[in-house]
Amino acid sequence: MMSVFTQYGGLSYDRSFFYRVARTDITLTLHTHHATRLWQGKQSKTRG
Repeated sequence: MMSVFTQYGGLSYDRSFFYRVARTDITLTLHTHHATRLWQGKQSKTRG
């Protein structure tokens, strides 16, 4: 029971860090998705 409580304490203590990592992950995913769409658009223009 104590270990679970400690884990929760660590999570709430490092919440800002986790938020930052999550935000960076989302931003990277969006940029990658955007770049993929741009690249696919260029490819289709070249093909057609």
